[in-house]
Amino acid sequence: MLSAYSNLNQTNWDLFLPLVLFAYRTSQQATTSFSPFELLYGREPRLGDLDNYNLASTKIIKQAETNKLNYDSKYKLEPPKYKIGEEWSEPRKIRNIITPQNVSLEPDGKIMNVNNIKKKEPKRNAEFIRSCPQKTRFGRISIPRYKIN
Repeated sequence: MLSAYSNLNQTNWDLFLPLVLFAYRTSQQATTSFSPFELLYGREPRLGDLDNYNLASTKIIKQAETNKLNYDSKYKLEPPKYKIGEEWSEPRKIRNIITPQNVSLEPDGKIMNVNNIKKKEPKRNAEFIRSCPQKTRFGRISIPRYKIN
């Protein structure tokens, strides 16, 4: 029975195993004229109301779609935008855009996912940064006393 439901490579048979076992345990056997479930528990299995199950499953699917739309409207991230020749982390430039998530880098043509690289930061003036008052993690203002050369 499992081979009838699993895919060609039979890699998803474990998903159908509980359903097949339930079908086997609740079907009437030819030798005893009882189902294994009935012999074990002394009663017919309670299958429940299938109409309520179908109604509930459709409501769950509709609510999941609504939740997805709400989430996507709040947190929709635009794919990163990059150009050929743009400088990224390390001394590399983009050679070729393979897919929206994968790029080929110069000089060796190494293929990397854009999540694993970051744009090269512009050079900063270190003297200006050190001479400015900065807020510490405790909320105090730190004013440099001397200029670093």
